[in-house]
Amino acid sequence: MLLEGMIIASNLKFRGNRTTSACYNILIGKKSVQTLQDIHVYGLGPLYGVYKALARHRFQSVVQHLLDERLLTLLDSKTVMPTKKGATWLKDQKFDLHHFNGIHYHAVEPVFIRRLLLLIQTMTNAANNYFSFIPIEDDRLILNWVKKIYRQNNHPEKVLERLYYELFSLLSNIHEEQAEMFVDRITGYLHYGASIRQLSQAYNLSVDDVHLKLTLVNHRMIQMISDSDAYPFMQKVLTGIEQPSTMSHSASQTYDMIKKKYTPEEISVARGLKLNTVYDHIVEIIYFDPNIPSNRLSPVGRKTE
Repeated sequence: MLLEGMIIASNLKFRGNRTTSACYNILIGKKSVQTLQDIHVYGLGPLYGVYKALARHRFQSVVQHLLDERLLTLLDSKTVMPTKKGATWLKDQKFDLHHFNGIHYHAVEPVFIRRLLLLIQTMTNAANNYFSFIPIEDDRLILNWVKKIYRQNNHPEKVLERLYYELFSLLSNIHEEQAEMFVDRITGYLHYGASIRQLSQAYNLSVDDVHLKLTLVNHRMIQMISDSDAYPFMQKVLTGIEQPSTMSHSASQTYDMIKKKYTPEEISVARGLKLNTVYDHIVEIIYFDPNIPSNRLSPVGRKTE
């Protein structure tokens, strides 16, 4: 039901000013000027990129289900609004959507969790002198990171002891069902963690809910690790994961030119862009870097296309 809640919550904030595609683009973390403006204008940064694997046809089927249940109503062929029933339903569900932090963690979270799960698999097998296991991860960067940590720690038992202590502490602050799902996902010595579909069946949840609940667990753990010195080993897992800017590539190019003292008009000519497009970039840039001097960037006299 989390996906349904996100769709209703997003469209409550849109108030009919955006199509359902805008909501979809936020959930999958589309890197476009419009999507990045939407998350700031409508306060939907927490949901940005929380469900990158969401297929459009699945999203559309959920929207249709909400329409059939009269939780949403059509304004036109592409725009919906939550009904009074939908708004009441959302309030009654008491979703903890505010615990998501997609705008900050959409790129960090996948690397963090893949490092952690492979590290646990490696250390549990090494502690049992078993080195013929099949790694759950085939990404070369993740594999190399775990190898580096393994070489730096000659006693896997001590690493596991520390990991257990820190994970237990973290998961103790998380909803019991979500914590249990996270643990069921772990692969160790002669034991393979459950797949998303297996968790769906075991917990009687939709695949969407399993995915989103696990993402929520990861976001909350990253937040706690970042805010405290009580998790030194987990901080190692986070160290070195680059958080790329959510700024679009085209806006980044405009940003580089602005830092070189180009005016919007000069950027428009040099890049062959409409002046309105450059001003869209400027809005995006100011959200990304609110400290940038804006006295020369004001879109005064901006033409409406």
